[in-house]
Amino acid sequence: MPDVQRDVSRAHQAWNGEDRIYLLPWIKERIEFSQSIEIASKIGGDGSAPGIGRVLYKFRLLAIQSERFEIIDIIHIDSNNRVFAPGLQMPLIAGNDNLLPTQMYLQWINAPGPQLIPSPGAAEFEVPVHKNGRVRFARVRLTQGPGPIAPFTKVNVKKQTVTASWPEPNSGLPPTVSPEAESTEYYGRLRFSDQESGRVVLSETDSEMRALHINLGWHQPFDQCFRSGGGFDLWAERQRMQDLATKVGITEAAILSRLRPYLSMGKTTYAKSRLWPRLCAEGVPNALADVDLELSVSHSRLSALFRDPEFRRIDDRELSIQRIWGWRGYFWFEFFNDLCDGGGPPRQCLRCGRIIRGTGRKRVCNKADNSECYRARRTEGRRTERAKH
Repeated sequence: MPDVQRDVSRAHQAWNGEDRIYLLPWIKERIEFSQSIEIASKIGGDGSAPGIGRVLYKFRLLAIQSERFEIIDIIHIDSNNRVFAPGLQMPLIAGNDNLLPTQMYLQWINAPGPQLIPSPGAAEFEVPVHKNGRVRFARVRLTQGPGPIAPFTKVNVKKQTVTASWPEPNSGLPPTVSPEAESTEYYGRLRFSDQESGRVVLSETDSEMRALHINLGWHQPFDQCFRSGGGFDLWAERQRMQDLATKVGITEAAILSRLRPYLSMGKTTYAKSRLWPRLCAEGVPNALADVDLELSVSHSRLSALFRDPEFRRIDDRELSIQRIWGWRGYFWFEFFNDLCDGGGPPRQCLRCGRIIRGTGRKRVCNKADNSECYRARRTEGRRTERAKH
């Protein structure tokens, strides 16, 4: 959607190392503020003292004027997939020792498609406001108007599933680029019906069209990645990734063209890119050992390190980083890196059809890909061996 892309550009331009950005259509001036929060850290990186400790962190926030409402959290991922996500509660990461699983894009395209959930019509959020010269948080209730239309092209009553796609079969439109933008232009202004029960959506250009007001609900763990569900552009993006993953002769250039819109260069600090991810994933001792090894700054306590003028001088220097917009951008990033590392493109398991990856000789799921398929194949193999004897 054009307005979404403009807001993305506004966020990129405004971001200066903050941990969270609020895009608020109703404010006139940017709001910058910070608050102290506690970051969970392992106690004893060598495992000698199991448990969770707490480290104080200055959480920086920014609010800017926008066309649409959005809350953006910044996640730092180091080269070893260790994660620093201040202020963001993600069981997906916390339950995995603050390590981001590898090849999440394969998990996403192999997972069941999203559920279609009737929209409640409104949701509440806590947002910053200026009040009496200070920044405070207030709870706002935002209503959800009727959005883009995705026609149902197949309904399976027995399985209680539907297939939605764009463009509409008889529309005569070319292959889609953005289902949401194209649907909005095709159907024109939308409104809710006053006569029909439920939240039935009507179109100003097609008097016979009827639509249900629904949200997308992704299966675990992707409900943590797309908490608001996303839209039909996201659903279409997943389908494109599935199609390319099974396409014979897929090239790096084809994936790069999909990835490029989500990439930009950004700036960060040593602490956010190295120290905090290691601290969250492996504990204070290992994080301090890294600082000693990489910067020759030696301390036995974090508080002493943060007070050290030499460390503060080093941490004040900005580091260039690769910035990726959103989880869908990250999944394309993973897909591209998989192709570049020489392991060959994904392929479908000959037995269950799941999209897998491995050496050129790999043709079926291993235990990590799909344990059920793996066990069934092993069981069949043992039966065949017994039959031979």
